[in-house]
Amino acid sequence: MKLKRILAIFGAVVLAGLVLAAFILAIAGAPANILMAVIFSILFLSVLFYAMNLMARVLRPEDKSDDS
Repeated sequence: MKLKRILAIFGAVVLAGLVLAAFILAIAGAPANILMAVIFSILFLSVLFYAMNLMARVLRPEDKSDDS
């Protein structure tokens, strides 16, 4: 369980860093292609993390021990 928590915190920090980078690049007037690459990375990683979570939930073995 600790590994999941560490990976979740790492993912949140990466996404927060990308959002902060996008904000700073927008304020600083960076070229559009760099800003769009950061925004694409935010969207792509968010979808990737969601898909990994969904697949882990679907593929997780079910507990078949019914005590009733």
